[in-house]
Amino acid sequence: MTVKSKEYKKDFVTLYTDACRKEDGLMAYAFWARHDGGRIRSSAMCPPDLETICQGEMYAICQGMYKVLKKLPNTKGFYVTSDSMGAINTLKNTYRETTSKGKERREHTKRLKLAYDKMVTENRLEVDFRHIKAHTGKTTNTRVWLNDWCDKILNTIIKKYRDEQEQNSN
Repeated sequence: MTVKSKEYKKDFVTLYTDACRKEDGLMAYAFWARHDGGRIRSSAMCPPDLETICQGEMYAICQGMYKVLKKLPNTKGFYVTSDSMGAINTLKNTYRETTSKGKERREHTKRLKLAYDKMVTENRLEVDFRHIKAHTGKTTNTRVWLNDWCDKILNTIIKKYRDEQEQNSN
């Protein structure tokens, strides 16, 4: 279902998500959810078996929706804002085997798509995806500001993870 950007439905949550993948393969995700009762924010490292940034972005969306539903079980739908057209298109459409290269990559993508579909079906959710351009430097737009917030949090999480790994190896 597509909803015009100025139409907001009761019991819908606006969810801003992002993921970050560094050169060494480390990935993290963050989300910021807004609803009538306030906001929910979370961030963490992605599972190490995810290989592509698209999978990380899909994971961020799934984790955001899952954690919101845990706190707000009466949620009827989501307005999901992401800077990843790959994740949006994969989650919106029927999964196709050709969406990523390699059998293992396809399995991870397929698993994330199935988890998303199950969550949407079991909770009878409506989801409206909205794409936002990443790294524009314009912070006057709320969606851009929140995408930038996610980026900053992700870099902090990955730095902290690396520092902990380095301390544990000494």
